[in-house]
Amino acid sequence: MVYHFIVLSHGNNGQHEDMEYLQHDIQLEFHKKYPILDSILPDDQLFALRPSSNSKDTHHGVAVGGKRMAQEIIEYFRKEILPKFTERNKKVKFSLIGHSLGGLYCRYAAYVLMNEYEDEFSKYFEPIGLTTICSPHLGSKRTSSGGWTDLYGNVVSTIANTYVGHFLGDTGKQLALSDPLLMEMSEPESKFISAWNSFKFKTLIGSTHYDISVPHSGACICAKSTFQPPQKGPIEFSIVGHSGFDSDNYSDIFTQDKELDFQVEDFDESIEFIPDSSNENLISTKMLNNLQKHVNCRRIHIQFSYPSFYHCMNGFVHDVVINKVKMHYWINKNENAAIDCVNTIARMVITDHSQ
Repeated sequence: MVYHFIVLSHGNNGQHEDMEYLQHDIQLEFHKKYPILDSILPDDQLFALRPSSNSKDTHHGVAVGGKRMAQEIIEYFRKEILPKFTERNKKVKFSLIGHSLGGLYCRYAAYVLMNEYEDEFSKYFEPIGLTTICSPHLGSKRTSSGGWTDLYGNVVSTIANTYVGHFLGDTGKQLALSDPLLMEMSEPESKFISAWNSFKFKTLIGSTHYDISVPHSGACICAKSTFQPPQKGPIEFSIVGHSGFDSDNYSDIFTQDKELDFQVEDFDESIEFIPDSSNENLISTKMLNNLQKHVNCRRIHIQFSYPSFYHCMNGFVHDVVINKVKMHYWINKNENAAIDCVNTIARMVITDHSQ
């Protein structure tokens, strides 16, 4: 008997309902692979959790949010999964998926699970995947100008820096890198990196353009990008590049013509901060070097074409990746792109669990 336990974390100012569509697609993909025949359950069974412990307030910091999430995961496991264990059971195949700030929660929760709940975790859990979707791994310290035009860049950067620095509490301080937590979480010898690396698959998903909340550099932990912006037009989802995937196991999801060879970028750390290639984020060279060299991640670079500048300015790209319709009613009008994106992520997660 094999149990699969997948946890899906929402992002900043979010709620657990935000991950509803992704959970639904993961369950669909799972049952395609392990169908229930004549009311007989397959040996593989899925448990999915959308933690709600951070839904009321995401401004208490990554550490507080990660601890809350880890505790909720353990409590759910003890109540819903552990009582079903028999002699036939193997370890629970375990994955974390986080959107936006939720990706940082996942990284911190992994550290808590493997240290504060070490005996229980090592006995029952097999870490499979840690997937982050548009998550600010390099913080959110914005440049004074950048993006698509100087005017746009100045407007977005001013708003972003003001919002992060003054309205997000301890979370904002950490994202602005005025609090050292994210730097500590990138130290090569830290238990944070050890916990992250314990997962078999570590996947970064980021939009190459027009994510005003989390630029591509932070989501995919890279400073340089040569991707061209998407064309203006009907909303469509596309994968413009990917790296680190086994072409045999993932050939039905990721085409070879988009396969990239990711090269580690080595930056001079005597220069504390550098702008990314889109001139949107200021990046700590030390943090960038540490994460690129000591965490071997897969990367998925995605794009959404857009019908108007309005879609770019109001957070469309950041939220459509998980089909977060509760925040933007108008996504329903063009939900095929969101459905395609969510389904791609779901298929990848279930493929990870089937290996």
